[in-house]
Amino acid sequence: MDWFTTLIGHDLDALNWWQMSSRGLICFVLAMVLIRGTGKRIFGKNTALDIMVSIIIGSNISRAITGNAPFFPTLITTVLVVVLHNTLAYMAWRYPSISNYLKGRGSQLICDGEEITEELQAKRIGPGDLEEAMRLQGLDPDISKIRYAYLERNGELSIIID
Repeated sequence: MDWFTTLIGHDLDALNWWQMSSRGLICFVLAMVLIRGTGKRIFGKNTALDIMVSIIIGSNISRAITGNAPFFPTLITTVLVVVLHNTLAYMAWRYPSISNYLKGRGSQLICDGEEITEELQAKRIGPGDLEEAMRLQGLDPDISKIRYAYLERNGELSIIID
């Protein structure tokens, strides 16, 4: 085991180039295993939960590589965060109330061409945001043509026209 300590260095000590490189390689392989094992969703940035987990994973792995945190406890914590994310994702799939709590709910902004002013104000969505969403969907940016508009749980605007 002495060779392994030489390879990755001691926790919280100054690391040389090959120790940091070894840590980087180990972290890269672990990250690939976690990504392949959990699917693309965790890094798809679909919801606030996915974004939060992505930030935690990136922060943990960078600390493990640079030696700013103990190597193995940091990697174990990273795996735990991914397992927790998967568990919560399963629970959200299984139980709609948990899904709504973790991921939020979509909001209807326009119904039959009529703006729902309270929702637009509460979500801070203006005419420019709606026009942008229309252009991104390849539509003529004319708000009067919108039949339904929703602010989805992932923060995107969905627009249905006549």
